[in-house]
Amino acid sequence: MKNITELFFVLNKNERIIIQLPVSIDIISACDDVIIKFIHNDNNIMLANDCFLHVLRQFKNMLQSALDNKLSLHSSITKDIGYLWNNVLKGNKSSLTFIKNENQDVWIGEQYLLWSTSSKANPNVSTWLYNDVDGSIIFHITPNLKDIFTISQKEFDTLMQSYASLLITTIPQDIASTWLKQTEKILKTIEKTL
Repeated sequence: MKNITELFFVLNKNERIIIQLPVSIDIISACDDVIIKFIHNDNNIMLANDCFLHVLRQFKNMLQSALDNKLSLHSSITKDIGYLWNNVLKGNKSSLTFIKNENQDVWIGEQYLLWSTSSKANPNVSTWLYNDVDGSIIFHITPNLKDIFTISQKEFDTLMQSYASLLITTIPQDIASTWLKQTEKILKTIEKTL
């Protein structure tokens, strides 16, 4: 059995992000896959299983933007971001705002997407980071519907009637700043090996 190293980003006594490394931090490769989980009381939600360097850089960049109050939701996002994301995934794009990114149309809300799980994960979730109207930093976990590409529009509409986010919480500025420093320190260690 492999030794798992865990990195903790503590929000409060009941909530934290855990990044699980397959090996010790001093021998991990930048491209090794890590598992990211959010612990909320006794609930354990997997947020991602992806390349270590990628998830850390994404976390660092978005934390910095949120601390600088540069992640205010676009004015077109008037419903729950996860609700709208499920519509994007289903292909229901009318009434949504898209921008050009490398000659592709990208939904404006994707700039707030921090991490997501694979479609095989249970639950399949997306994690968002953004600033609310008061500049507070919001950490938001939303479910992605199973079989979204194969269910009928009628089934989709029925399922979306009971749609609800899994978690919405505020990250205090001092905690976000601490997380940013932690992330930068870990990145320095990893990037030395590149």
